[in-house]
Amino acid sequence: MTGDERPYSDVSRKQVKQLIGGTLEQDLPVKQVVDEPQPTYEPFVLIPDLARRRNCERDWRELLGDRVICLEAPTDTVEVAAGLVGLCEGAFSDLDALARHLNKQDLSRQWLNPLTRQLP
Repeated sequence: MTGDERPYSDVSRKQVKQLIGGTLEQDLPVKQVVDEPQPTYEPFVLIPDLARRRNCERDWRELLGDRVICLEAPTDTVEVAAGLVGLCEGAFSDLDALARHLNKQDLSRQWLNPLTRQLP
C-alpha cells in the first residue's frame, strides 16, 4: 500500500460491503485485518516522502513495524516496490545483492543510493 494518512482504528463493515461487496458481521479492528494475511503475505506501507511521514509513520509502524518504508520522493515508489518484491520473493539474497544487480542495470547513482537507503 502507499499513502500518507493514518490508518483508521476499525475496518467498517458498511464500507467493505459498499467497496468490495464483502459481508462482515461487524466492524473489525484494523490490527486484526493487518495481522491476518501476514503468515501468507508480506504487507508494506510506502509513505510517499519524508515530509508526510510525520502524519502517519508512527501509527503504521505500530501495525507493521519495519514494513513501513518512508520514501525520499514519490518518484521512488515503483523502484522501491519492485525492490521489495525481489527481496521478499528471494530473487536477491539481501540488499547488497539487489544493489549489485541495479548497478549492473546501469541504474544511475542518483537512483541507486536513495533506493537502497529506503529498503529494509
